[in-house]
Amino acid sequence: MVGSSSGRGQYYNMFHPTDRKDKPAASVQRRSLNKNTQESSEESDGNDLFEEGDENLESRKPMWINQGEQLLTRLKRLRDAWPFIRPVNTALYPDYNEVLHQHGCSPISLADIEENLLSGLYRNHKEFLADINRIWKNCQVQFM
Repeated sequence: MVGSSSGRGQYYNMFHPTDRKDKPAASVQRRSLNKNTQESSEESDGNDLFEEGDENLESRKPMWINQGEQLLTRLKRLRDAWPFIRPVNTALYPDYNEVLHQHGCSPISLADIEENLLSGLYRNHKEFLADINRIWKNCQVQFM
């Protein structure tokens, strides 16, 4: 692949950086603020996981929100991300919304997702990732 010495593709390093300056994910201490989740083997929605050492529980955000902010920053920096950063200009593409609605889709951009994330609209990481995937589905519907 072009730009990839390891053959894994240009986006592999975006999700698997080799020059991380922070702690590796395996060494991050996590604790649950919900005693029921600590004892149960059920899958967590991520809202109860926080990094150790921060004593102010009220002002802390779940780790998935910080990771979501980092993901959005990385996505917006990609050379080919420019069409997805802002909502589609319907003056230039008047049939965009109609085509999406015909396929059961609705418009969204990285700016919309960032606004939703920062305003607390997402209840968990799954809702956040569903909107990220919605961008790619919209692209496929419009251009495939």
